[in-house]
Amino acid sequence: MLMLLASLNTADAKKTLAVTKTQEIEASSELVWSYVSNFETWKNWTAWNVETDPDAVWTVTGEAGSVGHTSEWNGPELGEGKMVATVTEPNATFSYDLFFDGKDDKFPGGLTLAEADGVTTVSWDWNMEMGGLGAALFGKKITEMVGNDFATGLANLEVMVEEAAAAAALEAAQAAVTETVAANTAATEALTEAEAAVVAAGETKTAAEETASKARRKSDKAAAATALEEATAALTAAEEAAAAARTASEAAGTAAQEAQAALDALSPAAEEAAPAEEAAPAEEAAPAEEAAPAEEAAPAEGEAAE
Repeated sequence: MLMLLASLNTADAKKTLAVTKTQEIEASSELVWSYVSNFETWKNWTAWNVETDPDAVWTVTGEAGSVGHTSEWNGPELGEGKMVATVTEPNATFSYDLFFDGKDDKFPGGLTLAEADGVTTVSWDWNMEMGGLGAALFGKKITEMVGNDFATGLANLEVMVEEAAAAAALEAAQAAVTETVAANTAATEALTEAEAAVVAAGETKTAAEETASKARRKSDKAAAATALEEATAALTAAEEAAAAARTASEAAGTAAQEAQAALDALSPAAEEAAPAEEAAPAEEAAPAEEAAPAEEAAPAEGEAAE
């Protein structure tokens, strides 16, 4: 298709051919942009890929996402050509000029991204001027071919990006589980320590109460009263600390459960596989149970024969 485009750009009266294809991708525009703006990925998701021309050689230069970023290729199926980035607006616009066979004739195209509610709509536009005769004879076929290539590429892009988004979400969910479980463990340990402090403070108060009840001299009673007051205050503080630790532990436990639920929601295949794994032993055991009566019946038949 690329070689055919190059051969039909004649010098007679021109007509403009244009193609636009769109695709919705359930991912952020930032993630989609990382693929669209990097020519290194194009040979993986566009229709002009290594499967189409295994012998083609690609050379990518310049910084991805920047004006001047260039991809050049040469192969028996794709021919010789290059793309040069001309307009780059991060997460929004990536325009390029397409050239064939070292010629200066350029064919402009580009992709625009628009994100809403976590879904990015990608529009791929292309246009070229073709000689009137070429447009009349081959215009429809050319636009259909380009449109099919764009549709194929966008469909591949959707799969690649959504798989990457799912992998990133799963990784983040796994990290969240690890973090919240660690926080829950720490909160549980803190609660245990706080409850132990309450017990210790309670024992101290009990001892102070016994000392105060046994005090006879005025000075001893005063000292015992002060000690009991301090022990009571310490117990109150320990109980408040334990209550706070209990609240924190409950919150940490809830966070860990929610993180695990979020991880489980991203791993439906694992959940569906679990019942099948549990059911397997039961299915294997059934024939043995059914065989047992037959084995017991054999002697009875033998006795009957005697």
